[in-house]
Amino acid sequence: MTETKNLFIPIPGTVTGDLWHLAAAHILSKRYPIKQWELVTVVVLTDGGEDDEELHGRATFNYLRDLDLPCMVIKIFGLPKKASKKLTELAVYQVGEASLSQTWLKKKYSKLYFDDEVAHADTYKVSDLAEESLGLPYKRAIPDENSSILQLMTATTIAIQILIDKPAEFEDRKKYLRENMVPQPKTDIYNKTSLLAEEKWNLLKACIESQQDYLNSKVAGVLLYLNRKNPQANANTNSSEEILKQVKSIAGEKNLVVQVVAVGADPAPGDFDLFNKSTGIKYPGLNPCATAIVWSKVAQAGTAEGAKTLGLAKPIFGIFSGRTGSIDLPAFCGVNCFFWDEPWLQAAGDKSIYINFGALSMFHDVTNEPDKEMDGQISQCLRSLELYPIMATGLAEGLVDIKAGPGQPKPGRTYGMVRLEEVNQWLDKTKERGTIYPPAPAAQTVAPNPFQFYRKSYLEREAYGIIATALDKANYV
Repeated sequence: MTETKNLFIPIPGTVTGDLWHLAAAHILSKRYPIKQWELVTVVVLTDGGEDDEELHGRATFNYLRDLDLPCMVIKIFGLPKKASKKLTELAVYQVGEASLSQTWLKKKYSKLYFDDEVAHADTYKVSDLAEESLGLPYKRAIPDENSSILQLMTATTIAIQILIDKPAEFEDRKKYLRENMVPQPKTDIYNKTSLLAEEKWNLLKACIESQQDYLNSKVAGVLLYLNRKNPQANANTNSSEEILKQVKSIAGEKNLVVQVVAVGADPAPGDFDLFNKSTGIKYPGLNPCATAIVWSKVAQAGTAEGAKTLGLAKPIFGIFSGRTGSIDLPAFCGVNCFFWDEPWLQAAGDKSIYINFGALSMFHDVTNEPDKEMDGQISQCLRSLELYPIMATGLAEGLVDIKAGPGQPKPGRTYGMVRLEEVNQWLDKTKERGTIYPPAPAAQTVAPNPFQFYRKSYLEREAYGIIATALDKANYV
């Protein structure tokens, strides 16, 4: 019998959106194992981290533990105060496999929660290799093929690879993932969170039912719009008033009413306040398990019969959003989702697009180091595009000027619209979700070509049976 080995994937305590990718990879790999590996999430805390590091880390750990998924916590000492996410992640690689393995064996069967799960790793000093890697986005201190630690983004690849590995089982595997992103019914964890989820679902229903045209006989359903605002993480894919106006106009033509869901943004009257921002509650605002249950109900409400069962007169068509972890969870829970991203991939091969990125200096420091910024963003774009089998994707187009004001410290520019071709394919259902994505970019003639670096350094870990198959099939790499 082949011995099962632990495959550790570290996540810094301050990182939030990647939680859903880790959970999806865990859930699917437990049912459909990859070779002899068992995934273990390592939540990484530091002794001088950001103020919210432990708060975020606790939410990540407890959600995974609530789903009975293998996870542990380590605390690293000696890093610079408020070390970057990149440096924190690199530190785990330097702590070494032995430290993680020994700690995990001691904690493996423990059912205790976060406070009793913190293990003190050896004092850490930044190595020469780590320092060198900090300046080279694709030369991280990832161990060799015999190691059992992988980079965080690999979780996305693992989840999607398992989903698409056998086309005949695709729908069954999606259903299994959807059912297991939430605690199992009748368990103590489910009972603890279901009341909170029911309360939030009823608030969403009330918001939808208050829409002026909701009961109009011509209205076919509801389109949820994630009004995402985060000044720190991926601010470039925050919502814009211009795109919201565009979506409302298109949705009206398709006989859909738009319900705004505030995810980080200050909720306006009539908005559904998913994360309780208006109450001043700190992250996560809503228990992650309860959040997943809410999105599972939204998925159920995607049909007329499911909506009626849940007390809605009209079905929920789906969710529209920019790139964010807040759209990934509903996609994993089975909701019909569409997200847009920036045209970084296209800019790598089109000089006119590349030059225009200088206008986005509000979001990116492209004026000084455009190639470095492009490398980092392309890796994010490629990673999010891997989700195309379960989520339709599109591109932002057009830049508009925005004035300084509340929440906007200086004038700048933002995106004014999303490319219509993919949006219409999604709304009109002329193509399946797994086939709606922007055309592959032209050959990279303007900027450095990080595509192969991305596959080899982040994703293609053949020693573990993990390959970036999703992107291959979309002709992106």
